[in-house]
Amino acid sequence: MLLNTVFSWNKTNYRLIHQDSDNVWIFPLENTSPTCKVVSLKEFNLEQRANKIVEIADPFAELQHRKASTAEINKGEQGFRLIEPLLADEVGAYNSKNLKSKIQELSYGYTDTTERLSFQRKLKRTLIKWWQRGQVPAALFPDYAPKTEVRNYTKKPGVTSELTAKAPPLDNEIREAFDKICREHLLVEHPVSVDTAHGIFIDYWKEKKKVSAEECPTINQFRNYYVKKYPKGSRSSKQSSIIANNKDLKSLQGNVYDIVKGIGHIYEIDSTVDNVYLLSDDRKNVIGRPTLYVVGDVFSGSITGFHLSFESAQYKTAGHALFNAMRNKVEYCKELGLEISHRLWYAEGVPAEITADNAELTGEQILNLTRAYGVQVNSTRSYMGSDKGTVEQLLGIIQEQVKSLLKHRGLVIQNVSTLAKAGYQDSRKDAVLTLGDYEKIVARAVLLANTRVKEVIPPDLPPTVKPTPNEIWKYYESHGRSLLRKEQKQELLKLSVLPHYPCTVSRKGINVLHIRYHCEDREYLTMIKRCDKQERPKDWMMVVDPGNVSKAWLQKDSQHRPLDYIECHLAPSSRHLKDLTLNEALDYLKKASPVRKIAELEYRENKGETYRENLEIVKQAEQNKSEDFASLKEQLKNIKDNSRKEKNLKEKQLSMQTQSDKREDTGHTSEAQQTSDSTQGQTQTAQALNSKEPQNSSQEGRRTRKSGIDFHSDSGNVDRDKVID
Repeated sequence: MLLNTVFSWNKTNYRLIHQDSDNVWIFPLENTSPTCKVVSLKEFNLEQRANKIVEIADPFAELQHRKASTAEINKGEQGFRLIEPLLADEVGAYNSKNLKSKIQELSYGYTDTTERLSFQRKLKRTLIKWWQRGQVPAALFPDYAPKTEVRNYTKKPGVTSELTAKAPPLDNEIREAFDKICREHLLVEHPVSVDTAHGIFIDYWKEKKKVSAEECPTINQFRNYYVKKYPKGSRSSKQSSIIANNKDLKSLQGNVYDIVKGIGHIYEIDSTVDNVYLLSDDRKNVIGRPTLYVVGDVFSGSITGFHLSFESAQYKTAGHALFNAMRNKVEYCKELGLEISHRLWYAEGVPAEITADNAELTGEQILNLTRAYGVQVNSTRSYMGSDKGTVEQLLGIIQEQVKSLLKHRGLVIQNVSTLAKAGYQDSRKDAVLTLGDYEKIVARAVLLANTRVKEVIPPDLPPTVKPTPNEIWKYYESHGRSLLRKEQKQELLKLSVLPHYPCTVSRKGINVLHIRYHCEDREYLTMIKRCDKQERPKDWMMVVDPGNVSKAWLQKDSQHRPLDYIECHLAPSSRHLKDLTLNEALDYLKKASPVRKIAELEYRENKGETYRENLEIVKQAEQNKSEDFASLKEQLKNIKDNSRKEKNLKEKQLSMQTQSDKREDTGHTSEAQQTSDSTQGQTQTAQALNSKEPQNSSQEGRRTRKSGIDFHSDSGNVDRDKVID
């Protein structure tokens, strides 16, 4: 057994402090006198082989690594110099009789008996400490025990002034009062200032002790107690809610590489309302702040996709961001007007897991993606942004890159009411970008963010690989550490992540979101036959391309989505929405709906009024009908002659009206002559009517009345005013 080893023997703990060829000297750790026990080496070895001597942990092992101050080191050196003469004699130091005589010899220098006995006790204590703690320099360092009791002052310490001369010293009663005020007014979610809290304390103390303000504890006493009793860390946790503490203040510990296995293992998605105001496409109106969705890969830290829209955070926009994250980036950037190569943005494929905010990707919509590709969807805890810290950091990186670029160009200014005093104007006036412009800026910011240098990198990344997201992605993809699944058919991928809408079927088409479509499906064509009245389907779903409503897909079988789909095209009643985005189409329909309702209301109103007027005409015709009406057989017999006569009469009326219009245009005739001619024409017409058979007069009158001229007034005369008109 080695020197200084601590062991247990017969329920007593010892330390081996010395040995020679025959004996070992051991010291009981709980001994209060400098007396060692001598055991023969043979007996010691026998006891050790019999497992009666068991080695245990050294209770003073931490002293060997203790960091001491200069004063403590000096104290230790003084103690060692004190017992050094005893340790120099190895035989005498471990023999109790020789040790006693040596201690007395060293104390002869003190003539006073009290001092001599005190010196002897000090020697014994120091020697016991040396052997007990392992015979190392740190064994003789002083033990400054931590303060266990709060000091009660009888006199106020420190410099006093005239204002604080009457202040009482700090005692337990004042501390309790301080603590009460601190807990009620400072350690809450909306704390008051320390000065205000001290003022509250003064009112409380004056009422309790019936003293003046000068006799109350000072602001310095209160502040010192508050700062020392409640450090900043404990204060901040109590001055914020549990949600804010967990979200913003709690220290973050851990490593993403403890849970992820490779690229594409976990994608995180999150959104924020971006800090920029945008203009409409015609650059005439400010239309607000867009919602920015970002998707990031946890393993590489790469931004795999994003989406900008004016929709609120919901699955419809989240699905579009997921599709952009999984599709080919060269094609995606080409749609944005950017030409890139594959090495600038490697991300393509379906991940193994997706992590999103609580309830953002739940429901029936995301089931299409999980069913088709086996993707696991995870939801974070409420108000715990640290559960998806990677994408939170990526959002901040993008916004930080465009912040300086957009200053005074539509960037949102925080605390506008405060900054307005310094001359700042409303940033909405400075907006210059459209959604398309800003989308290109964000795309370039994403490409730049994927080349940044990462601080936290995979533990097995070689030192020769650049610690950037793009290079990390490239290296681990080439070494088989990718969990992504490639999808060759982009339409299937789009149908898996984009939202599915319920639709209705009628002869007018397939109605989804008030937009009508047609398709070439045989079952659908059978349903819309005008003579067929079969039952309409109730479980058909439609996928509409958010970028162009002209593209849509019908999915009839819920068990085989999205594999079974049928392409659709706009119905004639919705062709005016061609090439519009879904948001533009819905906005158009929203604006057109009240206008259409007003037109329909006016039409119904006119329809009722027209029906009422026509009904009066019919009733008047029934009253004017001749009673001596010929039989139906006689009427049918002369029907051709009656029709011819009526036709000739109409032609004469039109000829007379044409001549009258010409005379009015040329101005050769006076108004009186026009009236006379009109009267003569009416007389001739009346004579012609009187010469007809009785059975035809009534019928001809009814037909003539349709032209607006009443030839059968109650008095039997012609209505001249209507003829003139």
